[in-house]
Amino acid sequence: MTSWTRRLKAVATYDGKRGDRIDLPESAFIHFNQKRWDVPYVFEFCKPNARRSATPKKPAQIYTGGAMMFNAKEGCAHVPHWILEEIDVEEGEQIEVKLIRPAPKKATSITLQPYKTTLTEVIAKEAGNNDFARESDVLNECMRGFACLRKGNNVVIEWKGKEYKLQVVDLKPKDTATGAGVSASEVKIGLNMLPPKDAKQQFEKKKEEIEEEKMAKYAEDIWSDDEDEKKMPKAKYVCGTCFHPENTKKAMLTHQSACEMINYRCTFPGCGACVKRVDEEKHRKIAHEIITCECGLKIMQVKLEGHQKSRCASRTACPFCGVEKRIRGYFQHVKACGDREQICQKCGEVTTVRKIVFGEHDAECKRKCKCGQMILPKNQDAHDKYMCPYRIERCRWCHKKVQARNRFSHEEKCPLNRRANRPDTKGGTPSSPSTPRTPRSPRTSPASLKVNDLMAIIPDISRAQAETLLRQANGNVGRAVQRHFDRNPH
Repeated sequence: MTSWTRRLKAVATYDGKRGDRIDLPESAFIHFNQKRWDVPYVFEFCKPNARRSATPKKPAQIYTGGAMMFNAKEGCAHVPHWILEEIDVEEGEQIEVKLIRPAPKKATSITLQPYKTTLTEVIAKEAGNNDFARESDVLNECMRGFACLRKGNNVVIEWKGKEYKLQVVDLKPKDTATGAGVSASEVKIGLNMLPPKDAKQQFEKKKEEIEEEKMAKYAEDIWSDDEDEKKMPKAKYVCGTCFHPENTKKAMLTHQSACEMINYRCTFPGCGACVKRVDEEKHRKIAHEIITCECGLKIMQVKLEGHQKSRCASRTACPFCGVEKRIRGYFQHVKACGDREQICQKCGEVTTVRKIVFGEHDAECKRKCKCGQMILPKNQDAHDKYMCPYRIERCRWCHKKVQARNRFSHEEKCPLNRRANRPDTKGGTPSSPSTPRTPRSPRTSPASLKVNDLMAIIPDISRAQAETLLRQANGNVGRAVQRHFDRNPH
C-alpha cells in the first residue's frame, strides 16, 4: 500500500485550541484527492532520520496528529510549538511528516496523568460550576482539538489562557497493527485522569508546612510565660501607608501625620506599593501604564518583558537568514546564525555571515585588478600608481603616454632616443667590420636604465638594493616594485 512522506520546514504555532493539528501545503491536499484517500488524514511527526538512529534503549520520538488546514506555504508545515519541543526540532529546521494509512481506530477510553496539581485544582473548580457536571466533561472540552494520540507521549492542553502538560498513560482499544495510537477526534470518549506526578511532593511539602506551624505555635506557647518576653515591647500599631510599626498610639499618630505628607500608597489593584509623593506620577507611568505590544495585546509596561519572553506572538526577522523568530530565543538564534561560515563571492575566502552582512569583511576582501592580481582595498591606490603594469607612464624621450609594461620597449625604439639611433646599435646603420665598436657604458645599458627607473619610483632604496630587487624579479620593474611594497607595506 502506497504512503505519503515529506520533509517540510517547521513553523511553530501558538494556538492552544488546535491541539495536535498541523497546516500543510495545498499540494498535499491535491495529492490526497488524486489518490482518492479517505478522510480523516492522520500523520506521524518526527525528526529526520530519527527512525534509523533509534535503539531499543532510546526509541525514536514520534508524535501523531491530524490536519487542520491546507493553506501553508509550499515546503512548510505549521506545527504546534509543544510538538516541536517534544521531538527536539527547532523552528526553521526540517520535520518528517508521514501519512498513516489506514487511519487508527477511534478511542473508547483514554487515561491521562497531569504533571502538576494545578490542573486538578482547575478541573475540580470547573466541575463545581453549572457548565460542567463532571470532570470528564472538562477534559473532553480540552481534548477536542486532538485528532490522534499515542501511548506514552505527552500532550499540552489549554484552558482559559493557560497551558497544562499531561502524559497519555493508557489507550483503549490498543492499536497494535500500526502502532500509531487511537483517534480521539469528533467523538465523546471516556477520559480518566490519574493523580498528578507531583502529588506526593505537594503532599509532603504541605505536611512539612503544617509541622512547622505546629512547632512555631508550640514554641510561642512555651516562651510566652518568660519574664524577658513580657518585658520586651511589642508593636501594637502599624502605619497603613509604609507599614512602619509603633508601640504607642501617640507615636503612631505623630508618624502618620508626617508619613502621609511624604509617602503615597498605590491604590492600583494588586499593587499597594509605597512610593514618595514626588514619584507618584512616575510610578503610575512606569508600573501601571497600559501599552500595546507588537502582537496587538494591551498590557501593563511592567509585565511586557515577561509577556514577550513567554507568550508573545510577534515575530522578528533574523538579519542574516530572514527567518522570523519569537523574542524568546531570538538573540541566541542571531548569534549562532551570524557565526556560520560562508565563502565570499568576490574573493573566494571563507568568512562569517555576520562580517559579510555588516560590511566588516570589505576591509579584508581582496579585489581582482585588471592585471590579474588580488589586491586589498587599502593597497589599491598604491598598486595603481606604482605596481600595476597597466598604469599610464610617459616616455622619457618623447613624453608620449604609454602603459608601464610597454614603456621600456617603446623607449628603446623611440626616434628621439639618441642611443637607440646610433649607427652601431640595433635599428641604425650597420657599421663596417673594420671599425671597432665602442664599448657600451654600464651606466647606459638597459639594465642600468631599469635600475635608474626603479630608484626613481622608490627613492628610499640604494642602487645595490635596486639591482637585487631587479635580479629577484627577473628584470621586471613592476614585479620588483610589488615585491618591495609587499615586504615594506608602510
